[in-house]
Amino acid sequence: MLGEVLALHKAAWAVAALFLGAAAAGKELYRKTERKSRAVWTAVLLFSVIFGYGRMEIEKQWIRDCLEPGLDGRSVWIEGAAGAVTEGTGLSGEGIRITLEGCRAVCTEEGEKGENREKERKQQKERDIGRVEVFLDNRPEPAPWPGDRLEIYGELEACEGASNPGEFDFRMYYFGFRSCYRMYAEGGTGTYRQGIQNSPVRRVLFRIRNHGSQILDSLLPKEDAGVMKAMILGDKAGMDEEIKDLYQDNGIAHILAISGLHISLIGAGFYRLLRKMGAGFGPAASVGAAMLFLYGTMVGFSASSLRAVIMMTTFFLAEYLGRTYDMTSAAGLAGILIMIGRPFQIFHSGFQLSFGAVLSISLLGKYLEETIKPPKGILQQMTTGAAVQIGTCPIVLYHFYQYPIYGFFLNLAVIPLMTYAVISGILGIFLGSISFELGRAALGTCHYVLALYSFLCDLSAKLPMSNLILGRPSLWQIALYAAILRAGLYGITKAGRRKGAGLAVLCLILLAVSHPGLRRLDGGLTVTFLDVGQGDGILVEKGETAILIDGGSTDEKKLGEQVLEPCLKSKGISEIDYAIVSHGDEDHISGLRYLLEEDCGIQVKNLALSVSGRGTDTQNELKSLMEKHSGKDKGNIWEMKAKDRIRASGLVFTCLYPEQTDQAGDTNQQSLVLLMSLGSLDVLFTGDTEEICEDQMTKRPFARELLKKADVLKTAHHGSDSSTGEAFLGAAENLKCAVISCGKNNRYGHPSKEVVRRLEEKEIDIFITYQEGAVILKGDEKGKFVIILSNYYIF
Repeated sequence: MLGEVLALHKAAWAVAALFLGAAAAGKELYRKTERKSRAVWTAVLLFSVIFGYGRMEIEKQWIRDCLEPGLDGRSVWIEGAAGAVTEGTGLSGEGIRITLEGCRAVCTEEGEKGENREKERKQQKERDIGRVEVFLDNRPEPAPWPGDRLEIYGELEACEGASNPGEFDFRMYYFGFRSCYRMYAEGGTGTYRQGIQNSPVRRVLFRIRNHGSQILDSLLPKEDAGVMKAMILGDKAGMDEEIKDLYQDNGIAHILAISGLHISLIGAGFYRLLRKMGAGFGPAASVGAAMLFLYGTMVGFSASSLRAVIMMTTFFLAEYLGRTYDMTSAAGLAGILIMIGRPFQIFHSGFQLSFGAVLSISLLGKYLEETIKPPKGILQQMTTGAAVQIGTCPIVLYHFYQYPIYGFFLNLAVIPLMTYAVISGILGIFLGSISFELGRAALGTCHYVLALYSFLCDLSAKLPMSNLILGRPSLWQIALYAAILRAGLYGITKAGRRKGAGLAVLCLILLAVSHPGLRRLDGGLTVTFLDVGQGDGILVEKGETAILIDGGSTDEKKLGEQVLEPCLKSKGISEIDYAIVSHGDEDHISGLRYLLEEDCGIQVKNLALSVSGRGTDTQNELKSLMEKHSGKDKGNIWEMKAKDRIRASGLVFTCLYPEQTDQAGDTNQQSLVLLMSLGSLDVLFTGDTEEICEDQMTKRPFARELLKKADVLKTAHHGSDSSTGEAFLGAAENLKCAVISCGKNNRYGHPSKEVVRRLEEKEIDIFITYQEGAVILKGDEKGKFVIILSNYYIF
């Protein structure tokens, strides 16, 4: 049932887009067409909606068929046409990644390596699995080229979906490219066969792309070369992560995508050149369109580049036919064509932002220009920029959870200079092929433009409130945003001479609508037991208070960056009131260390450690990091012991263990044990305590009395059989459910079958994070609570 609800939540974006698009198009058609034509256009709109629904159902069925045969984790032969070939992206960082298109898989028994392949082909065991990303640790010889037919043997791995709030959904992302699997070739290179070359054009384009990449690498500093390769060649593999984050945080990351500017420079450039040379509309448009598709093929057709190519080709067609070009209609055509081929693209942030920006310019921007009537120049650009910011704000927040408040002003400087940077890069590649000195001179412009971009971003980041963490807006917030926008636009038309001031006020109101405080008005309790792999991470929320208990993993190497940070930001949390560390093992602190070390916009105000870990290297390190993180504020750091309490927003955290005099044999025995109470609801957090610690607690009247109250248990030590003993469960006699945090296929065998048996005998419901994803508890002061599971499938 929950999976169906969450599936509807994701599908709401597609339904909303179809509804709003149909409504907007319908309004324009009814306004522009005669009464006789309205019935025809209404029928066309209804047919389009029905057709779109049917196309999505067909795609969903294909994905079901692709995933159901049980190919995940199985060694198979796959055959397909090589698309992109990227160097230095194997598991070792030295191999290659090959994108195989239109793949078919032939299942073999492990160890056969395809000896029975022809037999299985005759038995029709081949299966269509779409696109597959293949990782090879060593560069095969001969090297593959785009367009080659390849056969590779290796193990398929199904793309995983998001299992935590705010986590990037790789499964949905790859569905947008008709892809369900990745392959890691056996032995680093696997058994590799190269078939015939079936696309000399793609091979030539790939050579040109590689040559351009080598020129930029040779003539520009590494950081500049990475940016220019992304801007001109669509290659982001060598992009510096710090630069990428800098652009993203300041709202100018769109310059890294191949979009309308690049397409117009190339397509429209050739078109206008040929027209000036005397060519007719038809030949000039044909050559311009051909150049667009060749360029799009070379850089890879992302949603934004394909949208720009289709729209520019529509412009050429309008010129040839002598018709008026309409941006909104061209964008609609592009959206329809893209979604017919790949319906799940509609869920991609790039698709939504690309079309959102175009429609904001063509609809909202045009409306504001007609209403405000700004003079041509900077004020007109500011009006158009405001339209884009207003139209795309909900999309930015939904996918990235934060809003660069000064991004509007940065884009006023950045976008006009992009033309010079792109032209400089293209000239540098062309002239660098003739002479390195000429190429270096041509690339000087883009170097200084990029230096200015970095300077402006650094300056913006130092300003107050440079990046507002607002979280993912609820659907009702998006609806309220749209309603206020419509009412505000109507009010601006009645504002007389103060239309500009009215627009500024409207922007502030719309931003306020997205504030996370509106989503916390219920004041209820939410406890999220994160799926961190082999480790622990628990987020407690109550009103404006956020408390993090542990946050580490041994198998998720980028836990802080890929799980903790997006989870916190998706909930609009920019401050952690208390970070409580049960003990100093890496699987409990690695993500917290990231939050303290990196400037990611999340402030930790207080740090609580175990008194038993006093003086250890780990606790000394955490104290030092906390002092640097807090700066002048010098956040509070203290060591908790039995009977200590933390009170916040009606929550009471009582420490049951250890006492000041308890001696710890190892780090696990240093673990804090906390009982969180909210009215009649009690949740017990046990860290990695062992049975010897449990025995000590059950013999102490203070701890034993509190153990009786516990309703929910965070099972100790990931379900190890050295914890959660019979005596402990006997003391915690009112437990209703237990959460076990551990990694899939972990080498420790967690959770122990013995622990699971003990819990089942007590009729305690068990939730394991690697099976369920993040386990979310929602409760109130009356002791009522409900468990929500995050690891769902949309089908």
